Amino acid sequence: MVDRQKQVAAWGAGEWSWPWLPVVSKWGVPILDAPDGRRDDFVDPYFKHTKKNDVVVILKAREPARIMIAIGAEDRWHLQLAQRWIVQYNFYMNDRNWGRMFVRICPYLPFSARVCLNQHHWLANRMRSEGVDFKQCSNAFLKCSHPQKLQELADSLTPHDLLSCGQKWLACLTPFFKESERKTCGCQHRLFFSQVEYCDNLIFHRRAALTNWTRDCWMPTAPSASPARSPRSSGARSPSITRESFKPSSKTSICLTP
Repeated sequence: MVDRQKQVAAWGAGEWSWPWLPVVSKWGVPILDAPDGRRDDFVDPYFKHTKKNDVVVILKAREPARIMIAIGAEDRWHLQLAQRWIVQYNFYMNDRNWGRMFVRICPYLPFSARVCLNQHHWLANRMRSEGVDFKQCSNAFLKCSHPQKLQELADSLTPHDLLSCGQKWLACLTPFFKESERKTCGCQHRLFFSQVEYCDNLIFHRRAALTNWTRDCWMPTAPSASPARSPRSSGARSPSITRESFKPSSKTSICLTP
């Protein structure tokens, strides 16, 4: 058991050492430096004509992380958590159920990871399988032939859908743990929600109302002019939503455009 611990610690002491090399070489995907701008825009071309469950590109970037470092030497050593700036790797893949997603994983012990999923892509795949006609634009559904079915599918998401996807890819990206170690020793990631973004659709019939609402929500310290007095409002009333009263909704609806 001690030799096994030393072996795993040694794998986690050097970036992209032996355990990852066969996996990455089998995929045959490029490993690139992360751009200064939006990463989602940068990886867009790599998702064209991709197959299901394919890793399409890997971006590496120097970022802070808590890792385990070995203190001591020979038979008198221990592991200790420390904050370090290290190169982390972002795997962009086209999951069979979740569509476009990415997993960021640290190549050092304890191999911390982040799984980023988008339910809009998951929902789009579900509607395709159900034969529902729709038009998607990024994180918005501009039209849908069966709105009730869309909402029904959105509400059907379960924790199992999240866990099964996350654990599948995390097991793939930590190949040095044996299956028996995952089951009996708990050598696997335990997932939790680090960040959740809710979507709510507000439909504005006049741009002036949207302009005033955005100003009131995101610049609360700035002087607030009444929409009725603003020359850009043309008499239109701003929605009765403020920064304090706004509550996010988990409901998914259709944003209609003229």
